[in-house]
Amino acid sequence: MEIQYPTVEIPATPEYVLSVLLDRETLEWNNDSLSQVGVTLDSSIEVLYEACGFYTFDDIFYSTLICFDLEFSDWFGALRSAEGDTVRDFCELIAARITMPKITLSSFCGRTCRPASVFLTIRSMMHDAGVDVADVAPSTPLKEYTRKNLELFLGPIAKLSPGSLPDFDIDDRGFFSLECLKALWHIPTLVGFFVMGSSPGYFIFTISILLFLYLLVEVDSNDKYASVQIGELRTFRDLSEKIAAHPTAQFS
Repeated sequence: MEIQYPTVEIPATPEYVLSVLLDRETLEWNNDSLSQVGVTLDSSIEVLYEACGFYTFDDIFYSTLICFDLEFSDWFGALRSAEGDTVRDFCELIAARITMPKITLSSFCGRTCRPASVFLTIRSMMHDAGVDVADVAPSTPLKEYTRKNLELFLGPIAKLSPGSLPDFDIDDRGFFSLECLKALWHIPTLVGFFVMGSSPGYFIFTISILLFLYLLVEVDSNDKYASVQIGELRTFRDLSEKIAAHPTAQFS
């Protein structure tokens, strides 16, 4: 089976940008309150910032920079000088700098099939990201691929049809709690450094624990997630059909 089925990139629309922003917030944080906020392109920009958890300029800048893979200096300058009052103004600012994907319809036995076209596109995206897709078929379970490639599914694959996917149920096995503990443990280690002359045992204890935490994080970082479940979806066929059926999916 041929692997390369790239999307066609077309100029993005403000509607697409808004869908991606709200979808990312919902999928990452399971933020069900977004459905109650009612953000539209005609809403005030403050409503969007509240819905997406943008409380400072840094929140706005870095979240959108990463989400849309914007150019650092260009986006920083544009955002600094922007004077828009509505969600439309903000989304148009981003749309002018990105493209959105259209899925190429593939023919099978003389007929086009949207779910099959989506499947081939997803498989191609995974291959381009370095994933071994030799054994990936429509009936293949998602669980091992979502677990090992979460950002690919949360990002490029979800962007094929923003708003189409159910919540991601992510079990990180306490990995991020361990990272927080590592960060916090720098405080007693720093104290131990300053009292090293009078309490060398305390410093040795704190630095030993810190090094141990670094080791644990490094080991776990190669396999962060115990499981990643996308709602009720179980196979690549389920995923492809879900994306293909959503109105935000674009086909060419």
